[in-house]
Amino acid sequence: MDPMVKASQEYLNATYGGNPGFNTITEDGITGWQTINAIIRGFQIDHGISPTADSFGPASQAAFNTAYGSTGGIVQQADLDTTEDNVYALIQCGIWCKGYSTGSNVITRHFYGGTGGGVKDMRADMGISASSSTVTLNIMKGLLSMDQYKLVPNGSNIVRGFQQLLNQRYESYIGIIPADGIFGRVTSSSLIYAIQAEIGLPVGVANGVFGPTTRAKTPTIPYGNNETDYNGQHYLSQSILHFSEILDFAMYINGFGDGIIDGVVSAQNVEHFQTFVALPSTGVVDIQTWMSLLLSTGDNTRQGTACDTRFEITPAHLANLTANNYLYVGRYLTGGDFKELHDGEVTRIITGGRNIYPIYQRDGTYADYFSTYSGNMDALLAEGAARYHSVPRGTVIYFAVDYDVMDPDVTNHIIPYFEAVAGRLSAYEVGIYAPRSVCSRVRSAGYSVKSFVSGMSTGYSGNIGAPLPSDWAFDQISSITINHAGDALDIDNSIASGLDLGFNTIAQSYVDFGETYAAPHLHNIDGFGKTGDVRVNLHNQSIPVYSDIVYDGSLPEGNDAGGYIIGYIHPDDCYCRAPAIGFIDIFQIFIHDDRLGFIKGYYNQSVPSGYPVLEWVQHQELFEYYNSDGTTLIPASLTRPFELKKDLDYMSHSGELLGVLSTGTFITPYSVPGETNSNFIAFETEIDNSTFNGFIDLGLQFGASPSTRAIW
Repeated sequence: MDPMVKASQEYLNATYGGNPGFNTITEDGITGWQTINAIIRGFQIDHGISPTADSFGPASQAAFNTAYGSTGGIVQQADLDTTEDNVYALIQCGIWCKGYSTGSNVITRHFYGGTGGGVKDMRADMGISASSSTVTLNIMKGLLSMDQYKLVPNGSNIVRGFQQLLNQRYESYIGIIPADGIFGRVTSSSLIYAIQAEIGLPVGVANGVFGPTTRAKTPTIPYGNNETDYNGQHYLSQSILHFSEILDFAMYINGFGDGIIDGVVSAQNVEHFQTFVALPSTGVVDIQTWMSLLLSTGDNTRQGTACDTRFEITPAHLANLTANNYLYVGRYLTGGDFKELHDGEVTRIITGGRNIYPIYQRDGTYADYFSTYSGNMDALLAEGAARYHSVPRGTVIYFAVDYDVMDPDVTNHIIPYFEAVAGRLSAYEVGIYAPRSVCSRVRSAGYSVKSFVSGMSTGYSGNIGAPLPSDWAFDQISSITINHAGDALDIDNSIASGLDLGFNTIAQSYVDFGETYAAPHLHNIDGFGKTGDVRVNLHNQSIPVYSDIVYDGSLPEGNDAGGYIIGYIHPDDCYCRAPAIGFIDIFQIFIHDDRLGFIKGYYNQSVPSGYPVLEWVQHQELFEYYNSDGTTLIPASLTRPFELKKDLDYMSHSGELLGVLSTGTFITPYSVPGETNSNFIAFETEIDNSTFNGFIDLGLQFGASPSTRAIW
């Protein structure tokens, strides 16, 4: 609690509290938007702006210029001037909220040397002249914001120094930006404004966008007298020095500079950067190098050798890709008939001489999608789909994070999701598709091995001020349409680093714990491999299974599992489940009952808003990961393969019942039940000296516990 911030809050409430345009604030001594907005509304009330708003916007700025423009701002009073004005008190409130002193422990309606000293201190921290205490429009805008001008935790002195330099040189273009040591959205766009200022674009023309004029006028470094400025003049040495200092800073931000901003550009560092971003390694900073330093797309007109698309690669599309020199094709493992890989497509692409990098995206467009639960589910579905399409073991699958991720989301959602994916995916490597900083954080946490960067989302927070991740394999920079022989194909154009070549062979078998088994074709049975799974209850309590789905308006889906209890899933029991049609959290359950044998019911894993998550939900694990020693569950990896303890029916991919596998047969199960035969589970085994994969009766009619189940 800051006593002078509290004094400011008390002054604001006392002065403006009775005005309908003012919102009374909490007097807690804590600087925050409520206090800043109160100062803004006080200014608006004093200057006749109605209605008031929590923004020092165009109307407020116009009122400022009308009142104080003739003197260049709000000028410090002479010592003998006794004039009082609310605006002086508002300046003092702003000064205290910014962490500066006015030399007094009370808020007054004067603007003498104490307040002027606070303004000068802030101006010095901003990087602009501290010889004057005049509060200009830009300084007033800074006061009435949450921008900081002192180094903040995790800030960099090098970044702060350059932010101050930007304010000093380019205030007419950028206003006054934070000087807090954090390279963010505002500082990033300010670099482009600085380049446009050096080019000579008028203030009203410069826009912070690396458009055609900026591209044409930005000089090559070292400067060879080729490019000219906005007025057609060759650049003078002073401007080239300034360009080179911007370049020094951009190299540092991208991890290829030493932070010494002196305009001396290391050709070796430039070569290293160019190699890293897959540009020709010349040591000369041309326009493509400039753009790669400043934009997450780099030069988005650059054609890559990789692409991804939601469209099936037909023979005509394949010829189109070949003619346009695309070597690597990203295709979706799931996503519905329109989007996902089609039967025969993998063979077609590989036979045509292209490589494939698989992408997995069930949703991934909002924070709450990502959780430990969805990570486990997605790993299972991705692996099943990859094996169905005969993707070779060890291939990287890129799991998509397809939205503007804020940093807390990475901590609370994205990392737990990828931890679960990495823990569940067994035959493949985990890759991530996401903005730059998200990729880097997941890789640093140890849950991904390669990154597919969503670089063309230039406005995403994770792409602003973040270097390319060190493990980048593909960098998506533009959406384009390619054409050949009358065929048109919409693709996302990507640069390939060469770190991941995808795959160009069809898997015939996998080896896992000494077993050999063919790639299963999991979704050739109705709806198979899409949503269902086979689980083991590792919770220490029994879970009731109900007869029906009933209405309950307190729950997120408006329904609940209800009616009467038909049985229980006891600790360590296995069971089949699939989301009930039209629901996400209500599952259709198939269990063993001691009296009735194999029975069907429902459970619901959601709770009313505000209630804690049901504890048992977090303890439902996949069947294939927990074998048995005849009495208790043990990790499957220690005793694979599983063994049939009963004679069990088995069927082909098409659902045709083929016969019975006898007791003692060894199989590898997969935790996916059928939709039309929900008591059957995917499996692989050796039959007549050849690998067979299909579906086998789980045997829930015999039992579900570690000692009674039919497969362990």
